[in-house]
Amino acid sequence: MSLAVAISDRGEVIGHSETATGASHPFRWHRGTMVDLTTLGLRPTDRVVDVNVWGHIVGIRDGRATLFVR
Repeated sequence: MSLAVAISDRGEVIGHSETATGASHPFRWHRGTMVDLTTLGLRPTDRVVDVNVWGHIVGIRDGRATLFVR
């Protein structure tokens, strides 16, 4: 199961998706390609909240607001 939480003006979608083992991971989807953001340094426990036109993702890590810049 996947849950989209935000979409940027460029059409990038971020959200959370279950892996085959049932763990929840943050993801980014753009132009038909879904990327598990844990492969780019985010933690499975990170929560993504919003994405801007430059692809910067705002989220929550360890209870604190965080800017994840790629």
